[in-house]
Amino acid sequence: MKAFTGTWQLIKLALRRDRIKLPAWIIINSSLVAVSIPAIKDAFPTLEDQITYAATVANSVVSRMFEGAVDGPSIGSIISTELFVFMAVLMAFMSTLAVVRHTRQNEETGSGELISSTAVGRYASLTAALAVAIGANIVTGLLIFIALAQSPDLSTQGALGFGVALASVGIAFAGIAALAAQVAESSRGANSLAGTTIGIAYIFRAIGDGFGSVDNTSLGVESMWVSWLSPIGWGQQVFPFTRENWWIFWIFAGFILAITGVVFMVLKRRDVGLGLVPSRKGPARGAKWLLNPFGISWRLQRGVLYGWTIGFVVYGALIGGVAKEFEELIAENEMMQEFIGSANATAEFSDLLFSGFYIYVGAIAVGYVAQALLKMRSEEVKGHLENVASTAVGRMRWMVSHIVWIVLGAALIMFTAGVATGTVHALVSDAGWNEPLRIGLIGLAQLPPILAIAGAIALVYGLRSSWSTIFAWGSFVGVLVITQLGALLRFPQWVMNISPFGHMSNYPVEPLARTPIVVMLIFALVTIVLGLVAFRNRDIETT
Repeated sequence: MKAFTGTWQLIKLALRRDRIKLPAWIIINSSLVAVSIPAIKDAFPTLEDQITYAATVANSVVSRMFEGAVDGPSIGSIISTELFVFMAVLMAFMSTLAVVRHTRQNEETGSGELISSTAVGRYASLTAALAVAIGANIVTGLLIFIALAQSPDLSTQGALGFGVALASVGIAFAGIAALAAQVAESSRGANSLAGTTIGIAYIFRAIGDGFGSVDNTSLGVESMWVSWLSPIGWGQQVFPFTRENWWIFWIFAGFILAITGVVFMVLKRRDVGLGLVPSRKGPARGAKWLLNPFGISWRLQRGVLYGWTIGFVVYGALIGGVAKEFEELIAENEMMQEFIGSANATAEFSDLLFSGFYIYVGAIAVGYVAQALLKMRSEEVKGHLENVASTAVGRMRWMVSHIVWIVLGAALIMFTAGVATGTVHALVSDAGWNEPLRIGLIGLAQLPPILAIAGAIALVYGLRSSWSTIFAWGSFVGVLVITQLGALLRFPQWVMNISPFGHMSNYPVEPLARTPIVVMLIFALVTIVLGLVAFRNRDIETT
């Protein structure tokens, strides 16, 4: 029997399992690009509008960090700046989740060992997972190319380069996820490693673009070398509609081949079910606080909370570091001052940045809530909940213990991100040392919409566990798309209202609107209670 025996059969099995998830990812990713093209053309119809956009983004550290480096005034350049980084992150998550699902998750549930006991080669499962992820990226890139090529304002060659660049980023992260699946002993650990890598790649790209140098025309940016440490940065630097740096695809090819080779070498030397980094042995006797459900829930939830908190603190500190530059940019731009003055004459320029930034951070925090709440489903399908429920611990108490830590965790990451922003802002500017607490409260103000979404996820989980994964991550992606692209794509107001963040006032630029906060908190409480009741009355699901 050869090492790749059975690969085709496992590919068909993986496609059967992902017959809903992968098509959904592909349709969403390609559709976002397709609907963005006419919206961008309508928003910047003339050369003057395009020059204004390029000059604004090129000369703003904050814009470069969030949107990416701009490369001159053209529709193609604006599409790359507005869409590439966001789409690259979505492609990366599509790839990492698919690879981990068909590698480490199979081993964790025992199905990998069952498959290995048949006439299947050692490399077949990994090869099948990578083939499915690569195929999904190629199909998505092809659909994006077709969507872009329909526009007469965009070159066919540039459209192809854009699609290939996005697919290359996705395939690169498929390789990273495959390596994470060899390192970690659980699918949760592998997904966490892969997700952390995506976050680090995004931050490297943001630093490289944010602190890059503006070219002589003041309409383009040369990214700092840090951006080249990120696969997302590589894809962006292709600039398919302007510079056409096709040679960067050789970097992708070399990286993909190298990491794939390393993954197969590691796979050959490890046992099925074990990771490259073995699990630490616990103490001979457990701590007393593990004798109650709140202690156990904290033990299960703390790793997720630590990881998200660190990421939010780093990101918050970056924003605090560029807030002073944002103030100086506004102070030197009379047109932007007039616009801001007409909107709110009393607002501090830095507060405009913080109000917009923490709405975006709140939308990202929904990802923490989704991952943390889905830990309950993980415990249920593994059979751990059944063991706990067989003791004196009631179902509702078990679920409440998780929800309490998740609510406190969401408050913690929003507050600490604000404190990090305020601390760095106070260090680099003349702001007072009350900034950490003040901006921490700005972050905390976004907690009600986060809890409203958490309540909805808890309700769906209580009704039926198998629905909760799709609903949780669908809510995260939906809120992120509305927050990031809703204004650009000119979504109808009823679509914007789907996101609870759209009902929040721009605090501290505007006073906090109490009514939406009260409504969202009541909604969160009611849905959580209904979720608890539904969970108590339904059957426990196991694999």
